[in-house]
Amino acid sequence: MKDRVFPRQGTDKDLFERLSEYISYFDKNWKDKIEGASDEEIEKFQNIYKIVDKDFKIPESLYMYLKNMGKKDEVFIKYESIDINYMIEYNEFYVINLYLNNSEKINCILLSEGNISEKMLILDLTKNGQISVINSNEYIGYEPNGISKYFIEERYDEKFENFVKEKNNESLLEEYNWWKKSVQNGKEGGWFEEFKSKLIKQKFNTLGMEIKIEPISKNLENLLFQTIFVIYERFDNYIRIDNANENNTRDKNIKENIENILKKYNIKRTWFDDGIRNNGKDYYGYGDGVSICLCFYSFVQANIDFGLSGFITGENKELVEKIYNEIDALLIK
Repeated sequence: MKDRVFPRQGTDKDLFERLSEYISYFDKNWKDKIEGASDEEIEKFQNIYKIVDKDFKIPESLYMYLKNMGKKDEVFIKYESIDINYMIEYNEFYVINLYLNNSEKINCILLSEGNISEKMLILDLTKNGQISVINSNEYIGYEPNGISKYFIEERYDEKFENFVKEKNNESLLEEYNWWKKSVQNGKEGGWFEEFKSKLIKQKFNTLGMEIKIEPISKNLENLLFQTIFVIYERFDNYIRIDNANENNTRDKNIKENIENILKKYNIKRTWFDDGIRNNGKDYYGYGDGVSICLCFYSFVQANIDFGLSGFITGENKELVEKIYNEIDALLIK
């Protein structure tokens, strides 16, 4: 591949420069699709946390992301809605929990709000910036909406009320007044105590489902490059892999045998493949004229004992097809 550009390692300070260098190889106009947050917006976001920790500073990698694409990002991670204005709003709710519980530690930063269909993305500050997802924003430990929790537990004391009013935040006051009225209506209607008992028992998981926190990347830098890899590594020769087998596989050592095929063709894991996503079962690799992304998985509910998805791509058509055929031969059709 002529003048092929590969992601290079560096520091948080040159993170955007390295992202730009890599993406521009595939899309020279990509900078027209992004917009950075202003210094005032970033400061406003950072000041939310200073309610709990007056010396708090957001991590350098997150600062570089927000500064360069935190206002508008139509390139990658847009499905997670990482937007400075939204982040200010739901991180403010999250900090309410920390403040009212007299917390001395900020555990994480919410990167995306999440809902029933979209997972919440968090940057975990207690694990050196690890990125994880939570499958619902109802999770009590990271719940951004502190107001509902405090009203349900009937702990909306003078400190809480003063805090909300001092913030003079329209959405915050609207939420506060809504819950105040809801609790009053619930008591008058006779359903509040049962509702309260149920939510506390379920740890405020209103769906009644099991909450899972799933680490997906060692840090924000790796997540960004992993995402770019999947979006942009698409050459003329591109073959999708999508295979899921019910109940059994032809080869019980299939994952190991597929990795042996990759070794045979000198395909090596990228530096940003940190072995965290999907319990280390995902694979991002480069070879001579070929790029490959694989996800090994199982799905008990669907009786899938082994599944493999991903792609192989590159300018060398013969090599791409040869590697694909060798992997495909191991799979049950």
